[in-house]
Amino acid sequence: MPGIPTSKRCQRCKRRKIKCDKKWPTCTPCYRVDAVCSGPPTEAKFVHNGIHATTKGVDCEASATSASLQVSSSASSYAIVAIKSRDIPGGATYSVLRLSQEPRPNLTTVADRLAATLVRHLENGPDNAFLLTAGHIKFLPARVRASSALRDCVALLCSTWTNFRRALPVEQLINPDVYGKALRSLQIALNDVCRQLSTETLAAVTILERVEVLFDARRPRHRALHGQGMYGLMLQRGPPRLGDELDTCLAFDNLGPLLALSLVEGKQVFYLTPQWRERMDETLRNSLDVPSERLDAYTLDLHGSYWPSLVHQLRLVHNNPRAISTRKSAASLHGRVVKIVPELRMLGESIVAKMRRLGNIAELPDSESPLGMKYHFENMGSAQCWITYEMLSIVLNRILRDLAIILNDPIALLDDEHTTLSRDICMCVAYIGTLGTLPAISAQPPLFMAYEGVNETERAYLRNFIRQSDKFKRRLPQSDSALENFALNTAYALTGREKFF
Repeated sequence: MPGIPTSKRCQRCKRRKIKCDKKWPTCTPCYRVDAVCSGPPTEAKFVHNGIHATTKGVDCEASATSASLQVSSSASSYAIVAIKSRDIPGGATYSVLRLSQEPRPNLTTVADRLAATLVRHLENGPDNAFLLTAGHIKFLPARVRASSALRDCVALLCSTWTNFRRALPVEQLINPDVYGKALRSLQIALNDVCRQLSTETLAAVTILERVEVLFDARRPRHRALHGQGMYGLMLQRGPPRLGDELDTCLAFDNLGPLLALSLVEGKQVFYLTPQWRERMDETLRNSLDVPSERLDAYTLDLHGSYWPSLVHQLRLVHNNPRAISTRKSAASLHGRVVKIVPELRMLGESIVAKMRRLGNIAELPDSESPLGMKYHFENMGSAQCWITYEMLSIVLNRILRDLAIILNDPIALLDDEHTTLSRDICMCVAYIGTLGTLPAISAQPPLFMAYEGVNETERAYLRNFIRQSDKFKRRLPQSDSALENFALNTAYALTGREKFF
């Protein structure tokens, strides 16, 4: 006879024998106690009575195989797995089978259900790309079972993401109990010599860093505590293992957060060491499944690894008490930057030319922008390439201008170039606004850098967008003058001319 669902309740409601309102992905009883909801049931009862088989007394394994073949014909990603079986009077067989889907063929453990929840939450929608990239989504589920630390950090991510989608106040997004459990599991893994340097442990720390940056409104400005832990762990582990796709994915996706940490804390960018650079270049050459725009973004990010070292050298120039030494060190730094500019321009222009050839970027009229135009991108990878290229160009431009003042060189052309670069970023605001809350928060640094180079009308336009993006966390100054001071200080700090607040 056809399969009969055993129950329409989630596992927790079924276990506690309470009513489940089936408001997936998290039912109300689970939501009230901040429990991880298993979602809709995947089990069904099948009774073999001999009518639907050619041979009487077919065993459980054969029944499961037959059912699996029938299901796979209509949905190849599904399979039926036998849970238990027994004979009943009349020659029939009673079987309990599970209809299961990726990431594992049998969602029997908490880790498996969490992995399935992670995939369901993050597969679609623009905000999701700022939680974890497609590489994480692809490679994480199979690893959740192997690490309790990764399992509990994924549980924290799913819980926080669900609270965010429910539009809870920012103070209630991170469940302290789930967060505490994730921290304890991670500490146990870090204390275990066999697990402390595993890819799963690094993935767990990475998830904590993402949750902190995107959802924790109490963290210090410009700083992420878990980012420091991620930096130390990656430094100790060394370059990614080429045969481990998740390890490789983490190495690329953690470059941005580690560059931010190096800018604020003055830490070494180990990606620039020969061992790391050789491994990353080799990985880029062997990356066949990654979209071309994503590879271009990775290439620009790797090229931008010099950014923190230039910033810290400029600060040393300003802190030198002797005028003669200041001019000498300024001239040395100026020569280094002048060599980098054509390299960046050659790389960036080739990527932009390919984007234009493929139609991934276009200029469109925009009545709401003071510039009258906006950039439209076919995907976020293209937008990331464009904004990264413009932002790195601004960094080099501002450093050269600061050094030109010390060396008494002309600065007019540098100021004109800065205005053009800043307006290019300003024209990306409309597209960023279509992506969602989290991308808007992540886009604040380049907008701060553009703020310095535009006129007052364009600054008002940027301030309005920055305020809109800050409605979620409410961490930035509200008055025009205070927000302007914050934006300019951030721009100066990102280019080595001041320290971060």
